[in-house]
Amino acid sequence: MSDSAAKARAAALDMDTATENIERANTKVGELKAQIKEQEEKKTSLQGQIKDAQNMRKNENTEFKSDKISDEKAISLITSAMGIIKDWKNAKKSALITQHKTTMIAGAVHQILKPKATALIQLESSLAADPQFVVDAGTAPPPPPSTWDTGAEYKGAGGEQAGIMGILEMVKADVQKDVKAAVDSEAEALKDFNKAKADLEGEIKAVDTTVSAYSKDKAAQEKTSVDETTDRATTKGELDGHMDQYNSYKPGCDFLLVNFNTRTKARQIEVDGLTKAKAVLQGADFGKSFLQVPC
Repeated sequence: MSDSAAKARAAALDMDTATENIERANTKVGELKAQIKEQEEKKTSLQGQIKDAQNMRKNENTEFKSDKISDEKAISLITSAMGIIKDWKNAKKSALITQHKTTMIAGAVHQILKPKATALIQLESSLAADPQFVVDAGTAPPPPPSTWDTGAEYKGAGGEQAGIMGILEMVKADVQKDVKAAVDSEAEALKDFNKAKADLEGEIKAVDTTVSAYSKDKAAQEKTSVDETTDRATTKGELDGHMDQYNSYKPGCDFLLVNFNTRTKARQIEVDGLTKAKAVLQGADFGKSFLQVPC
């Protein structure tokens, strides 16, 4: 009976230990689930940041290309205008620039180069105000104005021409600087974008590594919970067996405990009787001791 009781007690302790392990594992699983969810939300946020950055980079690049095309067209137009003005000195080789053409050139440049409006206004005013550029379509240009010196050759309004050319050169150089600055800015923006994207992708990789570690730990804890549950069920069966065996001994043990004193007295009487019987057989006379009457 004592062996069954000891085994039952050991089984009960094992069940308590298994229960604690199960609770500990289940608590850890819950914590890991929360951490995995947090990491997955972080990954989603990082992926969203990459997508936003890509969209922004695409828009910036589209705007850069559009502005670059506009600037290049402006440079081409300015170069054409400068060429026309240079050719103007040779009236026979020129198609005789009409007022319509001069206005068209200045208007087109003005439309494309709005930031250079002040310089273009000066150009447009100079072209429109110069009577040498104002002719009726299809007619010959007016004769050159008279000079102070009779017989002197007319060479055109060189000063005005030089001023207009200077303005165009300034505007062209300014636009070319803008193009270079835009190209440099685009290259820097692309470099920054690639670095930011690489950093975000690095964070995503770290998140994936963390989630993988959490998932492995979670699987291990879940396995511990299952294994401990199985072991506890087995131990419970063993405990029930020991308790059944213990309970089968219990009625007899209870009888012994309840009747211990009575049985002890009966055993003592029985021992005394056997001792007397042995003495009688050996020649002892117990009758005289008890029946003799004194004189």
